[in-house]
Amino acid sequence: TDNVTGKRTDNSANEPLPSVSVMYHVTDNWTAFANAGVSFGPVQYFQINRTTNGLTPEKAKTYEIGTHFNDVHGWGGELTLFNINFDDELQLRAGRNGSQDAWTNLGATKHRGIESGLRFDFGSLTKTLAGLTAYATYTFTDATYQQGAFAGRDLPFYSRHVATLGMRYARDRWSINVDGYAQSKQHSPGDPAGDNPVYQTQQSADGSLGDIPGYALLNMRMGYDFGKAAQNLKLAVGIKNLFDRRYFTRSTDNNRGMYVGMPRTFYIQASLAY
Repeated sequence: TDNVTGKRTDNSANEPLPSVSVMYHVTDNWTAFANAGVSFGPVQYFQINRTTNGLTPEKAKTYEIGTHFNDVHGWGGELTLFNINFDDELQLRAGRNGSQDAWTNLGATKHRGIESGLRFDFGSLTKTLAGLTAYATYTFTDATYQQGAFAGRDLPFYSRHVATLGMRYARDRWSINVDGYAQSKQHSPGDPAGDNPVYQTQQSADGSLGDIPGYALLNMRMGYDFGKAAQNLKLAVGIKNLFDRRYFTRSTDNNRGMYVGMPRTFYIQASLAY
C-alpha cells in the first residue's frame, strides 16, 4: 500500500518447481554431473511499487551438464555447459519525461554458455615450490532477447567473455597474490518497449546508452597471519588496478550517465577473529 496515494497493489503467484540432479563418480578424483530444474522469482515489494503495468514473476528453466576433477598430478578443474530460458525476466526501465524508473518484464530471454576453471599446485613437482599455485577461469555467455523489437540481440550489461588468471604463494604465515581480470564489451541498447525502439550502439548525449568497451585489470596483495597468539590478527596491503587502466560503465536509471571505474587504489586490511 502506498501511504501517500492510498493505492493498494497485490501480486500473488504459485508455481511447481520440479528439478532433477544426477552425479556419477568416474573415479575418486573425477566426477560428472547433470542438472535440470525450474526456478521461480516472486515479484518483490519494491518492484510492485515501481511499475507501470502488472508484473509477472520471473520463471526460468535451467539445464547444466559438466565435470570436475581434483588432485590429478597437481591439477584440478571444472567444465560446465549451461542453458537458461527465462519466460518473463525482470528489468528496471529508465523513467520517461521526468517520471521515476519502473520495473517491467522483458519477456522471453535465453542465456547459454560455458564455465571453466583450471588450477595447478606447483608443489606437486618439487617441495621447493610448495605453496605456489596458479589458476585460470573462463566464462562464455550468450544472452539474448527472444521476442520484441530486440529479438536475437544481446541483453544489456553483460560480457560475452570473462576471464581471470592468477597466482598465489603461501609460505609460513605469509601469502602473496597476483591476479588479473578481463571482460569483453557490454551493451546498453535502450528500451525495447519504447515508442521508437532502436538498439543503440553509439554513445547517447547523456552517456547512458551505447556500447561499453571491455577492459583488463591487474591486482596484487600481500598478507601476514599473526596466528592465535595475536587473536588471529591478519594484516594485508594491496594494489587494485595496478596499471591504472581507465574504464567505465553506464547507468540507465534516474542517475543515468557514464560512471568511471576505480583508478589505481592502494589499501590496507586488518581483521581479528575471536
